[in-house]
Amino acid sequence: MTRPVIYLAFANDRDQYLQMINQERKQISRALQTHNKEGRIQLVTEASSTIEDIFQEFHTHDHEVAIFHYGGHATGTHLVLEAADGSSSAAQSTGLASLLGSQKQLKLVFLNGCATKDQVEVLINKGVRAVIATSVKIDDGMATEFAEQFYKSLANHSTIRESFERASAFIKSKYASAEIGTYGGSQLVEWMAKPSDDLAWGLYMRNPADDVLDWSIPREAPVGAREEGGIRWLKPVLIAGAVLAVPAAIMTISGYSLKELFGGGSADTGSLTVFVHGKGGKGDKILTDKGSVRLIYGDADKIEAIDGEGEVIFTGIPKAYFNGKERVQLELTDLENEPYAPTAPDSQYALVQGQGIHLEVELAGLDKVFGIVKDAESGRLLDSVRVSIRNVEAYTDRNGWFELQIPAEMQTQFHTVRAFKEGYQLWQQSNIPAQTDRELQLLLKPEE
Repeated sequence: MTRPVIYLAFANDRDQYLQMINQERKQISRALQTHNKEGRIQLVTEASSTIEDIFQEFHTHDHEVAIFHYGGHATGTHLVLEAADGSSSAAQSTGLASLLGSQKQLKLVFLNGCATKDQVEVLINKGVRAVIATSVKIDDGMATEFAEQFYKSLANHSTIRESFERASAFIKSKYASAEIGTYGGSQLVEWMAKPSDDLAWGLYMRNPADDVLDWSIPREAPVGAREEGGIRWLKPVLIAGAVLAVPAAIMTISGYSLKELFGGGSADTGSLTVFVHGKGGKGDKILTDKGSVRLIYGDADKIEAIDGEGEVIFTGIPKAYFNGKERVQLELTDLENEPYAPTAPDSQYALVQGQGIHLEVELAGLDKVFGIVKDAESGRLLDSVRVSIRNVEAYTDRNGWFELQIPAEMQTQFHTVRAFKEGYQLWQQSNIPAQTDRELQLLLKPEE
């Protein structure tokens, strides 16, 4: 019996950028990470989904996906995905509905985008058993909160129905105007006939008598493990020609459990554990429950959250990449205002079955603070503005640009920045992060 797959697909539009989409992805991933790590589910996450990505994942996990979640822009006729060049690409609902409706183990399609109600009828007619969708434009922050509450409840082994009800209760408690409901059968037909509706989220069923809403995350890992005498035993492992049944609870190699090194993969795929740590080695866990790691190989681009042990597990990697010759890339992401970076940022890694990868990280990018200064009312770029951090100062050029070089003895994660120009009020802000890839924008108010 294979693990149920929860597939999270996200996409953003650089022209209509959703500020909270990364937060939604991180919060859902963190809620489900323990179940993924312990083998109860397989979590698949795509941060910048293309049409090709979605179809490829369903080829890889055919009839294994239990929940398909989409986060991003949408309409009643399509999802707004990304193209290879970073632009937007429309995925028509009819084609996606055919794909999703063919999946025998699919329990739920969760469309967390604006006004997706018109896609519900197409999905239901193609055989999808349950859909969460919206009727109106949804606030980015509210959408993130609803999804976060739903998956936190699901992670506590609540059913789909219970998770929807708890997420609904949270939103109704915080936003008085939110309308949320459940529809099925004749109710669904009646709702579809309405010319308009103010329903924020709805849970729609193909058949009200279906028990699909009673599905929950398994309490045990259905990966061929068997229980004997209270010890969980892994499937037999071939080591130097001998077949051994190894107790996962007690057997380790060089400090890593065999579950970490060998678990999580089908006959055609494997898993990879990335150990994120500081220069002090594996025990130097400077990033726990903070940030994510991006794995890039071939045409795949996967992102998983760093857990409380400073580890990340990637599953569903084709076995062809574990030959010691293919090269993959690892990147840190989703660190918000934490300026950490790998100590060897341009490295490529060879995957070897049974071996994890150590990703050594450190605070970086503390030597520079830069940006532009504008008039807060007119938006005009301001020249000759004195920008300073303690005794280090620089003046903006005619394009409003400044750059402060921070000497080693003053380098720290956060700074207090000041900006002054004759005829304007003094601008000052504390806790400005020092990052070489973060452009500051300072807005000066004219004196009254």
